[in-house]
Amino acid sequence: MTPNSTNDSATVRWGIKWKLILIITILIVSLVVLLSYIQVSSQKRSLEIELSSRISLMRENLIERAKSFIIALSQQLENDIAAFNFSGATAAIADSVIKNKEIKYAILMDAAGKAIIHTQRPDLTQTELIGARDREALTQKKLTVVPYREGEEQVIEIINPIQISATPWGYLRVVYSLKLLEDEISAIRKQMQSEINIMIYRSVLTSLGILGLGLIAVFILSTRITKPIIYLTESARKLSKGDFSAFADVDTSSRDEVGILGKTFIEMSEKLKDSYKELEDYSKTLEEKVAARTSDLEKALNDTAQARDRIDGIVKSVADGLIVTDIYNRVILMNRTAEDLLGVRLSEVIDRPIDFAIQDETLRARVRSTLQKKREGYEFDFELPGDDPKHPRIMRARTSVIADKEGKQTGIVTIIHDVTHEREVDRMKTEFISTAAHELRTPLTSIQGFSEIMLTRSDITEEEKKRFLSYINKQSVSLTLIVSDLLDIARIESGRGFALNKASYDISDTIRQVIPYFQEHSPQHHFELSIPDQPLVLQADRQKMEQVFKNLIGNAVKYSARGGVIRVTGGITDDHFEAAVADNGIGMSTDQVEKIFDKFYRADASDTAIEGTGLGMTIVKHIVEAHGGRIWVESELGKGTTVRFTIPT
Repeated sequence: MTPNSTNDSATVRWGIKWKLILIITILIVSLVVLLSYIQVSSQKRSLEIELSSRISLMRENLIERAKSFIIALSQQLENDIAAFNFSGATAAIADSVIKNKEIKYAILMDAAGKAIIHTQRPDLTQTELIGARDREALTQKKLTVVPYREGEEQVIEIINPIQISATPWGYLRVVYSLKLLEDEISAIRKQMQSEINIMIYRSVLTSLGILGLGLIAVFILSTRITKPIIYLTESARKLSKGDFSAFADVDTSSRDEVGILGKTFIEMSEKLKDSYKELEDYSKTLEEKVAARTSDLEKALNDTAQARDRIDGIVKSVADGLIVTDIYNRVILMNRTAEDLLGVRLSEVIDRPIDFAIQDETLRARVRSTLQKKREGYEFDFELPGDDPKHPRIMRARTSVIADKEGKQTGIVTIIHDVTHEREVDRMKTEFISTAAHELRTPLTSIQGFSEIMLTRSDITEEEKKRFLSYINKQSVSLTLIVSDLLDIARIESGRGFALNKASYDISDTIRQVIPYFQEHSPQHHFELSIPDQPLVLQADRQKMEQVFKNLIGNAVKYSARGGVIRVTGGITDDHFEAAVADNGIGMSTDQVEKIFDKFYRADASDTAIEGTGLGMTIVKHIVEAHGGRIWVESELGKGTTVRFTIPT
């Protein structure tokens, strides 16, 4: 036997002995402790019952003695009070308190609550007692016992009415201290604890004796058990090294647990021998199978990662807000656009009801009711606060049902799209249609009216005919301008923009040709022109630049209807031409300035507003930008407007 085998055998031998000793020790100690506990608990319960009985009896005896004493003292007090011998009554009460150590103090008070004598607090004599117990004593009709605590001390108050006539004259209140009774009870408890300690001491001595005998028996028994176990241990070690004949000499004749264990080990060695052969055969192909499965798993993981990345990329790239909820209306997915729209983050509301993702109460109720319908393609509009409190953002939501392979609904996808711009365009187009109809009707009505007069009347003078033709010509020019604006904006909307015919020319000629037209038709205005004498040559479309100045000067005239100065300036600075048209008319607010270049926008869209289609400034902006320039507006409400633009030379 090798040194390691010898050490292992000793380890097994002493390991079993110490385990048996520990188990037997625990069993003996547990049994003795349990029996001692049962005995002590039973004895303690008996003593407690006896103590409770004695305490109750002592308490009842004290109360009965006190009642008898109070009744006798009350009779004496009734006689003294009836004879107006109050000094004798108070002396009897004071003498009773001195002689009876169980009485803490006594009080005699009349029916009004006035103290005749108070043995504990003489300062309260001849004063009205107003405490809660004093008021309660005045309500008693017969002998009453009231237990309570005064600070840390338990007391009993006995109240007895003093009857001189049909109604009580007053009340005798005697307070008994239970301190003597509690001291006696404490002494009894100490005696009971001493008896319990003696019982515990005896139990400990008995336990030590039983434990010593058990350890001797365990030592002898473990020696007989460890020998076959040590042999089985050595055989198991040989088996672990591949020696399957190690259990050939194992004794299996014993019918106890060790014999059964030996038989089991022999059967196990035969099965291990067969399993070892199967394992060798299987291990040859296992590496190939593992490699193949590992390759398949890596491919599946790679495909999954790519699919997840594609889905994440698609969700993040969606410009509209996207919210995915399950069948219980809990948020499971939300892209960044939806987070920004609703003012929350997915990490804050994931796996929580949709209510937590929406702060607005009205919108929250609308979305919740919509999701509960579980309908495909359901649409609804709602509003969100915008940058301008007066103009909220208008959002359109559309729902789509998510179904699994079996067609069962698993959730709802909600797409949120900002339709504020579309709504604004619809509004402007509606206003434009109304404005265009009004603007077209005015010149057409004049043309139709004056032409009918010329056709139906034969008494028209040459002067009237000339004036009517002048009206018709003027209205036809207005009609032509309206149609030109519509055609220009139609080209812009179609994406064709402007076809510029650029040429090098002096733009100061264009400015000088435009101003006389307005001077003739607007005599109430004073026009000031400030341009240099030398030519202002640039590459531009002459006709389009004339259209720009006509629009800008025309707006200045229309929006300063009461007259005033209209100032036109122009000049070349560095490498660009800069011009400005300024008036001192009605001006515009900041909101109106921001929308001045919007299609169909008019600062005043009412029927009494200044005529126009709301397209002039849009067309001017497109002409300037088509030339590579920039245009902007400076205005103050009630003080006038200045429009400036620059064009590269």
